[in-house]
Amino acid sequence: MRDTRLEALELFIAKFLRYGVLFAGLVIFIGWMSQINFHRNVFEDFHVYQNMSLFDTLWFLFLQHNWGLLTAYLGLMLLIALPFLRVVLTAGVFVIEKDYLLAGCAVLVMAGLILSFALGFEI
Repeated sequence: MRDTRLEALELFIAKFLRYGVLFAGLVIFIGWMSQINFHRNVFEDFHVYQNMSLFDTLWFLFLQHNWGLLTAYLGLMLLIALPFLRVVLTAGVFVIEKDYLLAGCAVLVMAGLILSFALGFEI
């Protein structure tokens, strides 16, 4: 018979992810909706592509006080962070269960996620 504390922890992780995705989606939606302007062409800003790093883009938006797009970026970052948090919490559950083989696998997955984030972003 499984420990009810561990089942409660696993249920917490599942609910955390479900509500986390909903919250991140809501934050993105709020950011997008705050950008709606019916008095100009929405594609006007995209006629020239500028290759900028993520940090430069965020700093530029901050200097322009473009809180709507910054809010959308925050929601996107929350959405990207959720799988990593899932792996961290799952590794913790495996350590509590004393299942060190699966905890080690979760740590390897964490390392893979960190590596993919590090190689995928030109910050």
